[in-house]
Amino acid sequence: MQFPHISSDIIQIKVTPGSKKDEYIDTLPDGTIKIRLKASPTDGKANIALLNFLKKETNIEWEIKSGFTTSRKVLKKK
Repeated sequence: MQFPHISSDIIQIKVTPGSKKDEYIDTLPDGTIKIRLKASPTDGKANIALLNFLKKETNIEWEIKSGFTTSRKVLKKK
């Protein structure tokens, strides 16, 4: 599935770590973007993988504003 165009400076993400591959899954009705990542959630590996994945898909640098230790995160453009 193709990653959606992002026009907002702030996005909500739901991450599922420990998957078979890094991929965009869907956008929920509330606008939350669902993503699967290969990285494990330990030691911030999934957070780093998420930022790298988003950079690759959007050509924009992002920073995590909240949700460092949960699957739901709020990110802001740098």
